[in-house]
Amino acid sequence: MSQDIKQHGIRNSHITAIAPNTSSSLVQGCTASVLPVYSKFFYEKWAKGSVPIAPPYIRDNLWFYVENKTLDQKKVVRAIATIQQWIDTGISMELLFNLNAGVYFPDELERSLSALDIFETLMLAWELGCKAIYYIRTVQKDSFKETNEQCVACAN
Repeated sequence: MSQDIKQHGIRNSHITAIAPNTSSSLVQGCTASVLPVYSKFFYEKWAKGSVPIAPPYIRDNLWFYVENKTLDQKKVVRAIATIQQWIDTGISMELLFNLNAGVYFPDELERSLSALDIFETLMLAWELGCKAIYYIRTVQKDSFKETNEQCVACAN
């Protein structure tokens, strides 16, 4: 068999893969594998009402959970690109861009992401060898309002 692999290569679709992604992890009651948690706490709307969602062990490790909705996605790309080097199949990477002003630019509170910023992030993923971007999601303007006085991590 090893001779066959040397001669013909290997079909690697079943060797290793990173799962689950955000949606399937919610159904399974776990985190989204190597991706950051969407939020420290939120409500997921299901067919029969809303279900509160919080990452596991949040009571003991609140400060260690960085929320993806406020994280520079270039950091996510760099982390996935590093992991991708040891994964045979593509990682189900999701990018989440927050379109609200001041989220990524604390020194420029009126500045929000531009199409160029998003394009540069996608190009970085390609340049670093990420095999796929499974989803590109956005947090829409004004659907995520926080001021400097409010802090989700500190909320009661």
